[in-house]
Amino acid sequence: MPILEFKIEIDAPLQKVWEFHSTLDGLKKVTPAGTKIEILDYNPPLKIGSRFTLVIKRFGIPIKWEVEYVSFDPPNGFIDQQVTGSGPFKSWRHEHRFIAISENKTLLHDHIAYEAPFLFLGKIAEALFLKNDLVKMFAYRHKITKELLEKP
Repeated sequence: MPILEFKIEIDAPLQKVWEFHSTLDGLKKVTPAGTKIEILDYNPPLKIGSRFTLVIKRFGIPIKWEVEYVSFDPPNGFIDQQVTGSGPFKSWRHEHRFIAISENKTLLHDHIAYEAPFLFLGKIAEALFLKNDLVKMFAYRHKITKELLEKP
């Protein structure tokens, strides 16, 4: 199972970083151009067991994805994972960690474990473009998150 790790320091207090990530509103703000997200079945506040469904549209292809929160530890982080059989991956687990470096600096750490769908074809897609696509997407997400949260 491939594992991806992304880390960035943000010049913002832990609580501000947590608040940005603890609702789904921030997700749309950090979604790269060319990808559209529609959030369905979202009932705040988020907590362990919360589920939401979204439709991701990329290259004109809509994909429905159901995600469940399996860990929720304010303001330190949470874990969401794809509900089995309900998304673009065979499996997806995303750990969001927020670590206070100082009073006004936070480390954002994303840890993703995923499996491509479609067995052998998925492994080829993962090698050819999926991993690189995820790396680019999270680089973009971290860049935009930093820009938004460091605004005065």
